[in-house]
Amino acid sequence: MVILYHIVLLALLVKIKLLGESLKGSAWRVIWVMCGERRRILK
Repeated sequence: MVILYHIVLLALLVKIKLLGESLKGSAWRVIWVMCGERRRILK
């Protein structure tokens, strides 16, 4: 069970890393926009 969990975690990390490499700019832009929206709503 523990080994399976570790394999799944590793696979997710690899996927996130690959996605990050290809979509780094757009991902940061989305996060930035979301943060901006949250600030606007809080104000």
